Amino acid sequence: MAGKRQPTAVVVAKGKKHLTKAEIKDRENRELVAAHDNIAPPSWLSKAQKQRFNALAAELLKMEVLANVDCEALGRLVVAESQYVQITKELEKQPITFTAKVPRKPTVDDNPDKIVDGSVWEERQIVNQERNDLLIQQDRAWKQCRQGAADFGLSIAQRCRIVAPTAKEAAKTNKFEKFRKDKAAAGK
Repeated sequence: MAGKRQPTAVVVAKGKKHLTKAEIKDRENRELVAAHDNIAPPSWLSKAQKQRFNALAAELLKMEVLANVDCEALGRLVVAESQYVQITKELEKQPITFTAKVPRKPTVDDNPDKIVDGSVWEERQIVNQERNDLLIQQDRAWKQCRQGAADFGLSIAQRCRIVAPTAKEAAKTNKFEKFRKDKAAAGK
């Protein structure tokens, strides 16, 4: 099974596939190159979100992975990040449990003075459902952030997967190269 198609510069830099100059030129002519000359935050971002967008865009441009067509996707990542932060701040305010009075059926051991409308009311620790709802929202926002970050190579795992062309390393020698040189020298 064939792997993902890699840019020609990466294939050449790896040196595992030997391409002729014509093949290299043909592959490069067929590759899509997106412009990155008009990077601007989407208009629907808040002022703080635009600042975050610009900071991320500057870093992504240094990595040479951002193009004009990516601005909307980066904007959505910034929105997901800000929602995650808002939800997390709200979660910090919410207690995990709270004390509430809940009814139960009376037993023979109960004091008759404590029975109200056929029930005995007692205090119990109750799990805070609002906190649970916020945790679900936080998890959704986190997943959106993680996916958006992965799309742009903003996580360490994703950066390790990005194969970028590097300066041409010293040519690796073929183990049979020694025999070719010896044969060529003997033929002279």
